[in-house]
Amino acid sequence: MWNNLLKYTPTIAVMLFITITVSAQQLAVESFSIDEQDQTARISSPRKDQNDRVCAIVKMETLLLLQDFTFDAGSVGITHTEQRTGEIWIYLSPGTQRLTIQHKHLGTIRNYGFGEALREATVYILKLKSGTVRTVIEENVQLQYFEVDCAIDGATISIDDADPEPIINRKFSKLLSYGKHRYTIEAPLYHPLHGIMEITARKQLPLVVVLQPALGSIVVNTRPEQGADVFVDGVKRGQSPLELDKMYNGEHSIRVMKTLYLPANAKTTVSDGQTATLDIDMKPNYAVITFVTDGDIYVNDEYKATGTWQGRLSPGSYKVEVRKASHRSSFTTVEVKADEIRTVEMEAPVPVYGSLDITANVTAQIYVDGQPTGETTPYLMNQVLASSHRIELRSNGYQPYRQTVEIQEGKRTNMQVVLQKSLVIRSTPGCVASTIDLEEVGFVSNNTWEIENQMWSAPVTATYCEKATFNSGTEGNYREDCRRHPQAKYGHLFSWCMVANYDTLLCPSPWRVPNKADFDRLEKNTTGSYLTSQWGLSGYARASQMANVESQGYILSRSEYSSVFAYNLGYHSNRLSVEAPNKQYGMQVRCVSDGQKIDNTTKTSDESYTATTVQGQKGKQKGFHFIWEGLYLGEYGWGSSAAIGYRFNYYVALSAGGGYVKYTGENFEGAAIPLFADLRINISRSSVSPYVALTGGVYFDSYNTDQYTDNGRKTSESKATYEYYNASAGLSMRTGSTILHVGAGYNNIVNTFALSAGFALIL
Repeated sequence: MWNNLLKYTPTIAVMLFITITVSAQQLAVESFSIDEQDQTARISSPRKDQNDRVCAIVKMETLLLLQDFTFDAGSVGITHTEQRTGEIWIYLSPGTQRLTIQHKHLGTIRNYGFGEALREATVYILKLKSGTVRTVIEENVQLQYFEVDCAIDGATISIDDADPEPIINRKFSKLLSYGKHRYTIEAPLYHPLHGIMEITARKQLPLVVVLQPALGSIVVNTRPEQGADVFVDGVKRGQSPLELDKMYNGEHSIRVMKTLYLPANAKTTVSDGQTATLDIDMKPNYAVITFVTDGDIYVNDEYKATGTWQGRLSPGSYKVEVRKASHRSSFTTVEVKADEIRTVEMEAPVPVYGSLDITANVTAQIYVDGQPTGETTPYLMNQVLASSHRIELRSNGYQPYRQTVEIQEGKRTNMQVVLQKSLVIRSTPGCVASTIDLEEVGFVSNNTWEIENQMWSAPVTATYCEKATFNSGTEGNYREDCRRHPQAKYGHLFSWCMVANYDTLLCPSPWRVPNKADFDRLEKNTTGSYLTSQWGLSGYARASQMANVESQGYILSRSEYSSVFAYNLGYHSNRLSVEAPNKQYGMQVRCVSDGQKIDNTTKTSDESYTATTVQGQKGKQKGFHFIWEGLYLGEYGWGSSAAIGYRFNYYVALSAGGGYVKYTGENFEGAAIPLFADLRINISRSSVSPYVALTGGVYFDSYNTDQYTDNGRKTSESKATYEYYNASAGLSMRTGSTILHVGAGYNNIVNTFALSAGFALIL
């Protein structure tokens, strides 16, 4: 500042009176100690010495200024010193044992011994006891403030051709010597303002500056279509139609590009406050091609349409393919020229045939893919498309036969069928007007469950509710309810007479209709809520309670209570109970076996079923589990982890695993791999349960900082290992073999609360 004043003001009267007052000479170390908790040297502000070792930091607590001190640590040297509020940081190489401290007014502490060699990346506190120094500078110059008020962001001011200085928050002030001074005020997109200001002893009002804009706007449209990429002076600015404001005055180059059009160029000139509008014509660079055929059209292996496709293609060669199931594809190459309009008729795919020879033990009508052929067995079908076909044979008095066959090109497939007679039971003696056509009964479904070594099936079903009728007064209710709630979901209704006399027909060996003892075991080993959620005990109620469909459910046993009543298993109000209602009531039937899964060859009509074993609720209380968890670590970053463990019961689980954490700070960034063990405790046995979790492990840390050494070299990657712990709590929700959970807890490494969400799978 003084050089500028001397340059532009020939004579300036300056009188300086400098007084330095020093108390009695006193400089001593009051205390020296290590600070184990301070991580400044390790994480937030590390530096390395010339041997690439992380320095120790001696934080010297004093109100004196660094500029008045000199330090000497002997041959090991001092890497860096730094003035901080209320203290001076001295970076010393690991192994340093002594330090000489010298103040230019207060004296010297020579070869102060630390008592031990300084450790790497460690912070020490040195409390300095000293006298005081006071400097008084009085000056008398011919100066006064020059003030500017400018509301434009980014504006700068240059005084007397000096370097520009920023105008911050509209305000600028500067002491200038008496006399005239030149100034220039500038801002992007505005014309500069030049002027002269005379400074006197009397302070003047701030100079209010209003700059004139040096910009205009550009509007770009493209024809015949908009949506073209617009480049202004080589930089993409958007798509047409495009309006750009705050454009510099002068000439600008415009280029537009769009698929299927040739690039187009233009120039325009922008003036103050004016809008330059450009309507740019683009020349088409495509042909309109129509493909017509019988099949799926693919152009360069990309599906376009079925039958007919019309579209634009840029000039060049294209591979066109027509595909159709059970047909051999046709191909062609099409050369396309710009501006042409053409229709291309493609050859249809050639069908691929095989043959099917069908014989049966009786004359039966033949259906292919659900459609009647008008032919009967035996019959040789020629020219059958090579693919999978569903064949069905029907004959009066016999059960329908259905089979899926694969027809191969140029080969004959033989199909020899033996149809089984239908078994129809009508007006069963001792039963109440019951009729059921067993060819339409679904014996044992593809869903089975194991509960304490009992295998239970889903409901036994029939095609029509009308196949079973009961005593008057209830028949209408059954039929109406079956129409509203298909028996495929809830099962067919049977009277006890049908179950007792024909249980071997309803359940194939080794399956059976359950007895009371089976119900007692089931009631003991599981709960109603599990049955409802897993295999739907709730469904049809018995005859007198049809209004409670889906809220209750009853299944029959073959055990008799008396001549009038029979045992059944009821479910209502989340509770199981063994009851004995009237034998005439219609109820559901499930099959049971003692630990024997269904044979994969067992069929219902023509369908094969594969048993699916689902562990019962009691069994689900324990077992191996897999946990995945996503973490949010607040201001530090994020992480994710996974673990495998063992669940001992509903309440206690142990697991171990690892993860990945990404974090950032004010002067550092890094990543870490935590390895941990986890103890998780559920508070209750309900499907939605609060839990607590205790976690402990090792934290492998790798980070970088933005600090630099005295020679200008950036610090390299640093690594560390920490022990860590985490306590958390949350809610878990069970859905079958999956447990969803959310929670929050405290992590000692990041020293903050963390949120978590994830899931667990019982394996």
